[in-house]
This record gives sequence, C-alpha cells and structure tokens, in this order.
Amino acid sequence: MMSGSEEMAKWKRTMWVLWMGQFCLQVGVSLVAPFLPLYLGELGVKDPEAQAVWSGVIFAANFVIAALCQPIWGSLADKYGRKKMAMRSAFGIGIAVGLFAIAPNQWWLLLFRIFQGTMVGYAVAANALMSSQAPPDKQGYALGTLQTGFVAGTVCGPLFGGLLVRLVGAYRPVFVITLVACFLAGLVTWLLVDEEPRKAVPTGADGKPGAPVVKQRFWNANPVIISMVLVLFMANFAAMTVEPTLTLFLQSLHVPEGSLELYAGAVFAATGLASFLAAPHLGRLGDKYGHRLVLAWALGGATAVYFLQGLVNAPWQLALLRFMLGLGVGGIIPTANAVIAQMIPVERRGRGFGWTLSANFWGNVVGPMTGSLIASTFHSQRAVFPITAVIMLANLGWLLLRVPKRLPQAPVSAAVGD
Repeated sequence: MMSGSEEMAKWKRTMWVLWMGQFCLQVGVSLVAPFLPLYLGELGVKDPEAQAVWSGVIFAANFVIAALCQPIWGSLADKYGRKKMAMRSAFGIGIAVGLFAIAPNQWWLLLFRIFQGTMVGYAVAANALMSSQAPPDKQGYALGTLQTGFVAGTVCGPLFGGLLVRLVGAYRPVFVITLVACFLAGLVTWLLVDEEPRKAVPTGADGKPGAPVVKQRFWNANPVIISMVLVLFMANFAAMTVEPTLTLFLQSLHVPEGSLELYAGAVFAATGLASFLAAPHLGRLGDKYGHRLVLAWALGGATAVYFLQGLVNAPWQLALLRFMLGLGVGGIIPTANAVIAQMIPVERRGRGFGWTLSANFWGNVVGPMTGSLIASTFHSQRAVFPITAVIMLANLGWLLLRVPKRLPQAPVSAAVGD
C-alpha cells in the first residue's frame, strides 16, 4: 500500500507524462497548417483557388471525423482501459501523419487526414485517466494543467511545421519527424503511466450483489451533463467565429506595410499564450471556490472582451484584448471538465469526456463557417464581434439556468447503458 506522498508523486507523474503526450499529438495534428496549400501544389493541385478549396476540405474532414469518433473512443476507454486508448491514439496519429509523406495526390492526402481524425482521442483518455487519479480537491488543477498541453501543441504545431520545413528544405521529411515524436509519446505513455485495474460495476442500482440491473441511457443518468456539453459547444463555437476574419479585420486597422503577418501571428498567439498561463490557476480556483462559479466568470469575461474587440481602432488594442480573452477562455474547458468529472462515476468518465471533446470539435467546424457568413452578410468583419458577444452571453445564461449551484454528486459507481 502506497503512502500519501507516493500517491501524490504518482498522480503528478501521470499528469506530466500525459501533458507531454497531448502536446506532441496536438503538434502532429496542427503542424500541417502553414504549408498545406503548398504541399497540395507539390501533389499536383496548382490552381490557387483549388488549393484553397482542398485545404478547407482536408482540414474540415479531420475535425468532423474526430467529433464523430470521440464518444466511441471514450466508451471504449471505459471498457478496455484509458491507458490503452491513449496509446492507440498516439501510435495511430503517428502512422496517419507518416502516411502524409507518401500521399501520391490530394485524394490520398484527404483519406489519410480522415484516418488521422479517427485516431484522435488522446485527450479523452488522458482526462478520464487523470480525473480518476487526482485527488478530488485537485481535479481542476490537474485537468487545467493537461489543457495547457493541448493549447501549447495547438500554438506550437504550425510554428514547428513552418520551422521544420525551412530547416529540412522539404515537406515530406517533416511528416516522418512527427511520426517519430508521436511514437515516442505513445512509448512514454506505455512505460510511465500506471492505471489501476477497472472495478466491476455493481449488478444492481443499490450496489448490492444479485440485485437486478437498472440501466439508463447516458443522458438520463444526469440531465445536467447535456447542459454542460452544450455549454462547451457554444463556447468553442463562439471562440471560432472570429478566426477566419481576424487577419482581415487586423488589416483594416492600418497595420504598418509589410508587417501584417507579424501582427497577425502576435494576435493569434496572444490568446493561446494567455490560455496556457491561466488554465491551471483557474482550475485551482475552481477547486477552491467551485467550478460552476469560475466557469460563469470566465464566460462573462469572454462576453465583455468580445464586445470590446468590436470597438478597437489600433492593432495593439486588439492584441491586448485577445490576451485578456485567453485569460478567460483558458478556464472554460478545464472547469467544465471538472464539473463533468464531479457528476459522472469514475468508470463512465471516458464517455463523458468523449462527448465534451466532440462538442469542442463541432465548434471548430461550425464556428468558422458561421463567422464567415456573418462577415459576408453584414459586409464587415467588425460585425462578427458583437454577435459573438451575444452568443457567449446566451451561453452564460444557459449555464446559470440549467446548471445548479449545488452540483449533483455522482455515485461511486453506476450501471449506465449506452
């Protein structure tokens, strides 16, 4: 039997190993962003308009397939083990990215990108595994720290991709390098992450052996869960509405000639950097004062900042507000995941986190399309910000109305059906 200090060392070691895994895999998923149109040109797609269309299709395909698969991988993680599913994702994404290097044309690249989408799921397994090992009063901190690995990988992926292409002078070797990194992440997960054997679910609703099994649909097990999934979808949907038009809006603020790319990079990086810095601290505040309260403040702050972004008239003002936005947005996912962990029995958390990550991916798909539609309808990139603020405000209202202050506690175990 391990002492308290040994238990603490174990869950913290697990947290940092899973952090590294999330970082490596998110880099692998996102590194193709800066040079995908150029790589398509190497594959025979020479027309710039065709490159833009194919780039959009290939990116969207990954997110759509990933969104569809997350609940499935979450259920399998609950059934067969979270560590196994994390390793499956690490090795699978590595193979998928490695296959990019041998794609003969754009159709095969699309197929390999779809395969990559089916392999996404490390975050689901990592969150479920982490929430089962971290002490109850450290859930927000642990899940927030894990989230910084995801954010850091998202921010660094395109940067690493561009730097590696410049360093090696070709696109295909970059994919092989990423394959190696993903395999190392899977190997480290295998060697350094420990998972307790799954406990059998009691045969009866009262937990007594021999009692009849009372199965429920997943959503009926706790109605608050679906409300939290919708909160996450709307938050990510709103966050992504401004992404397609942000550079064009920045250009309208009279950026110095020749500096648009530099300013755009700084504006995009500001949000990710702030989220990286804020997530663990907001998670810790949720542990202390309640995750619903911190989530409400994060959504309220994001609402105000989105509205203010529509009023800026200088690039530095936009960069500052995007940093402030990241300070709030950084707390949304980890605190929402901590709420989910609080309401779902340990043996069913993989499925719960599968639905939350699926909601995030659907926001990635629908948000940019909506933002582009708003900008074209109102003939203004500036119009996207106040409308996004209204969406975020509605999301805050939904949270306050549908998620109670005193959250229902999940039983130690429950017989919950599909």
